[in-house]
Amino acid sequence: MGASLRASRISPAISRSATAGHAPASPAGLVGLAVSRMLRDGAVTGPGQDAGASALPAVLGELADLFGCPAAVAFRQDAGEDPVVLAAHPGDAADQALLAQLSTMATDQGGPPGGDGYAEGAVTFGGRPASARLAYAGQDAGRSPTSVALLGEPARFGLECQATLLAIATIVAAQARHASVTARAGRRARPREARRESENRFRALAQLAPVGIVMADTGGMYTFANVRWCELTGMTTAQALRARWPAGIHPDDAGRLVRDWEQAAAAGRELSTDCRLRSAGGRQVWARLSLTPVPGADGRPSGFLAAVTDVSDRKRAEQDKERLLRAERAARRSLADQTGRLNSLIAAAIPGVLVSDENGLITQINKSFCDLFGIGERSEKFVGTPVAEMVRRIREVFADPGEFARRTGRAFTARRPVDGEQFACADGRTFEFDYWPVFVHAAYRGDLWLVWDMSERTALAEQRERMLEAEAAAREAAEQARARLAEQNARLRDLDEAKTQFISTMSHELRTPLTSIISFTELIMDGEQQLTGETVSSLSVIQRNAERLLGLIGDLLLLSRIEHGTVLLDRSVIDIPGLVADAARAGSANAAEHGITVDVSAAAGPPLFADPLRLRQVLCNLLSNAIKFTGRGGTIRVSAGYDGEQWQIDVADNGMGVPADELGSLFDRFFRASNARIAGLPGVGLGLAVVKAVTELHGGSVRARSLAGQGSMFSVCLPAHPHEQPVPAPVTSQVPS
Repeated sequence: MGASLRASRISPAISRSATAGHAPASPAGLVGLAVSRMLRDGAVTGPGQDAGASALPAVLGELADLFGCPAAVAFRQDAGEDPVVLAAHPGDAADQALLAQLSTMATDQGGPPGGDGYAEGAVTFGGRPASARLAYAGQDAGRSPTSVALLGEPARFGLECQATLLAIATIVAAQARHASVTARAGRRARPREARRESENRFRALAQLAPVGIVMADTGGMYTFANVRWCELTGMTTAQALRARWPAGIHPDDAGRLVRDWEQAAAAGRELSTDCRLRSAGGRQVWARLSLTPVPGADGRPSGFLAAVTDVSDRKRAEQDKERLLRAERAARRSLADQTGRLNSLIAAAIPGVLVSDENGLITQINKSFCDLFGIGERSEKFVGTPVAEMVRRIREVFADPGEFARRTGRAFTARRPVDGEQFACADGRTFEFDYWPVFVHAAYRGDLWLVWDMSERTALAEQRERMLEAEAAAREAAEQARARLAEQNARLRDLDEAKTQFISTMSHELRTPLTSIISFTELIMDGEQQLTGETVSSLSVIQRNAERLLGLIGDLLLLSRIEHGTVLLDRSVIDIPGLVADAARAGSANAAEHGITVDVSAAAGPPLFADPLRLRQVLCNLLSNAIKFTGRGGTIRVSAGYDGEQWQIDVADNGMGVPADELGSLFDRFFRASNARIAGLPGVGLGLAVVKAVTELHGGSVRARSLAGQGSMFSVCLPAHPHEQPVPAPVTSQVPS
């Protein structure tokens, strides 16, 4: 049979369940049952047979039971006339005084004669004050509304109650309209036309219902699905009407529901259960599903109706409750384990231990306690006995029993901790007592007594004293060492500050004469046609070295300013591929002099918002280092790429590399690798320090990878700041040697 529902498989008791008394377990079940009883049944009865109206008292009774209210009333009121009772539960619940109060409450709260809405207020019911929640639904324009009211405690009137009241009021209004149409039609209306009008009314009502409703024929093909069903299952109306039962149900629950419904149908029962729906967007929706048969004109089932209510919040609450229960069980197990470990610890403890509760009864006593006082019985025998009896038994052990009783009684009465209370024993021993009252959340819960035989602990006390003296001496030495270290650190900071200040001052002082030397050298060299070749060569050496010194001073000043936070970046939008290409061209002449090839590749990516002058300085420093440490015929590769979050610029060479144990110091100021110093290569160790400082000033980072003799690769990572700019084209070029 699969997902289909055959009439031959349904017990006759099922068709009777549509009219037999059956209290639904949920609002969805009640709405579905009301539709079946009042609209579907009424649609197939002949003229003069108002089955829907006859079912209304039972529906009101189930409504009152569902929300725990003592009474429910349905009535209508035409303009200018007194309210007319349609049905009530119990039957004598509605009198004219109560109807007048309900009608006034609806009118005072803005209820339109032909509209839909809610009202709530206080009424007198059965001679006592009560609260009422009322929903009214209009039939057509110009007609008075039909109202359904619940009487009970305000706490019962939640949003679920409000939605259910409006749904029942709408069903009652639809049934009344159907009865009116049928009465007017009389002999003129054919049963098929009345049934078609009832079907149309049912479909319009179902679209307004606060629960998901779907109907299927005996073959399981869906013949109707309301908007709420489509919202819960993620289907469109067209998709739903092309589907068959159990479409819309989660695959993991579909098989179970098909089997359960077949069993319920065979047994003549309505099916009400929780299940998951196949929802749009992957969200798991738990729903309360109620399935009930729909009787045909011949009284046999013509299909079935399903109503679903979203209970995801309830399911989540149940899951949270289950998690809390599991946590509580785990906590109880942990507490039991801890109690067991505590009992084992007390039993094995070296000092004598006695624990009593707030009633003065012993709860724990260990073997050591009994041994100290010469008690031969097993310690477990005394659990549950009064502490006072134990005190009377052991007091004779002491040299002065009365003093022992007075001092221990004073500590117990004051309920204050006593530490190291000593008592002389009659046999020459000395016992030491510790007393601790036990409080839990500021409430007294008992006492803890600890007893030591101090006769055997004298040697331990002396040893402890020696250890404490040694510890004190060690602490004093450590404090002195810490003070000396702090003093040395302060001197080092002062020296570093003085060094920084000296470098800054000297750099400023040297910059002016060096600038003059370079300028006058350039002026002299402008007239080189009047100079000898040897003179021009000497002037070039002067100019080159002066420029090198000026660059060194500039690096020192830049690092000093960065340290003091006085460097401001002149940011603008930068084309990274273009910047890389320009830097490579700037270093091409130097590379060509050393017979080195520079390969450049830069992928497309967003522009960068940064200081172009400072970033050019970073790239030039890295290229200059690579050229310096790469031998003739070597290759330098410069690449840039964007990974979606940041730009990464790599400068790699196949030169002498850096020893692995020196990589951590590579970006320190004035640090030079040992193999560079041995090779006698020029430099003072500031270039990479500038690279690191400028990169971090832009919020980026720089790292180095190298193996001695195999080359090095430096990677500069800069976070991107995209702008509405065209994406630059990729750059690929080669600067030949």
